[in-house]
Amino acid sequence: HTMKPWEMAASRKSMKNCFSPSAQWAAEDQNSPKGWYAMSVIQATGRMTVTHLWAKGHRFRADSVIRGVPIVTLVDGDTYYTINQMENVALAVERSPQARAEDAGRSRPFANELETLIEQGGEKIRVQSVAGAMTTVWRVTDDAGQRTVWALAAGPAVPIRVENFDRKSGVTGQLAYVNWLYDIPIPDEFFQPWEGLTIRRMTYSQYTKARGQGPGS
Repeated sequence: HTMKPWEMAASRKSMKNCFSPSAQWAAEDQNSPKGWYAMSVIQATGRMTVTHLWAKGHRFRADSVIRGVPIVTLVDGDTYYTINQMENVALAVERSPQARAEDAGRSRPFANELETLIEQGGEKIRVQSVAGAMTTVWRVTDDAGQRTVWALAAGPAVPIRVENFDRKSGVTGQLAYVNWLYDIPIPDEFFQPWEGLTIRRMTYSQYTKARGQGPGS
């Protein structure tokens, strides 16, 4: 059975913000922070991972469950947090200068697969209806494999489906973004660590050094 997790769904109250084919895209002040939400569904090697994603300007939050453990990822300013909610502990890492510089050129800090694919030489290959939503389909093929992105044709070109074929392993991974919402109110505090956490802090150079030393470092 082939799942269609990219099917759009939203409550009547928030339907005006959900990017469906009938949604109208109004020009907004691009300099003002906007609240984004989407849910990602990743399917690869027989497993599925569901993650809730929020963003406001350069701020970012992701909530997921990994091996039964609820994990929260936060990006706020110069710091990247990974929080284990079960143990109430967190790792705070200084963001790299490159990551901070990229904030200015992105409309949101997640779901940028289309922009990346175009930078890699991808081209639009067709227009296709997916679960009732009209999309443009973009693809790039190289020595590494083949990557395809289905992006909404109406409104902002947010991705609703991504496929990545790895030539070396022969595995195709699938990623879907569902329930897109735009311009929703999100308080800044939602992207910040909460009281009571035990936080270990590292500079970016300390983190990269630790990663180079392998597991357990």
